[in-house]
Amino acid sequence: MLNQKTHLFFDMDGLLIDTERLYYETRRETLSEFGYAYTQADHMAFAGRGWRYTLARLQDWAGPDQGQVMFDQALERFRTAVLAGKLQLKPGVRQVLDFAQAVGLSSYVTSASTRYNVLTMTEQTGIRSYFTAYLCGEDIERSKPYPDLYLEALRRSGVEADRVLVLEDSPSGLTSAVGAGLDTVLVPDLVRPSQDMQDQAVLSLDRLDDLIPYLKN
Repeated sequence: MLNQKTHLFFDMDGLLIDTERLYYETRRETLSEFGYAYTQADHMAFAGRGWRYTLARLQDWAGPDQGQVMFDQALERFRTAVLAGKLQLKPGVRQVLDFAQAVGLSSYVTSASTRYNVLTMTEQTGIRSYFTAYLCGEDIERSKPYPDLYLEALRRSGVEADRVLVLEDSPSGLTSAVGAGLDTVLVPDLVRPSQDMQDQAVLSLDRLDDLIPYLKN
């Protein structure tokens, strides 16, 4: 039963914060300056996979040196946009975080993004204080869809797996959490969920605060 959970593990990009569209725009603009077309289909393949995967794919396209330059410039453009206040929370985020805090649930961020991005973006959007801890891309060697990030979150939290509920938006995040043996709620962002994704999730919701009735005793 979901109302028996004590810990919520939240992905960030595309779940808590509407970052994926900003990642797409800033990456598309940067790559076009190097003569590369970056499409929505390309971006959906990158979504939720973490910075190491993004860097490796850009290096596959352009070679090690130019791929690194493209990655760095796209990231700098993204961070400039973040600091300019261009991020927004996804619908229902503050409501579910307020509810979790009010009933004593522990909330963690479990994101494949860099720690700098996680801390900056949660601060910029005013939700940083809701979280007990942050697990980020630097904390593990293998990013999502491998289960390593969620296994590390379990280790650090000291909680049993059956007391945790994961909130994810992407196929790679869902695969990661389920691979760690965790019940996972899917709140899709860019990628329309397949039947297989819906079968793996314990719930599929349109927005995050739709979860609240399931958490109530």
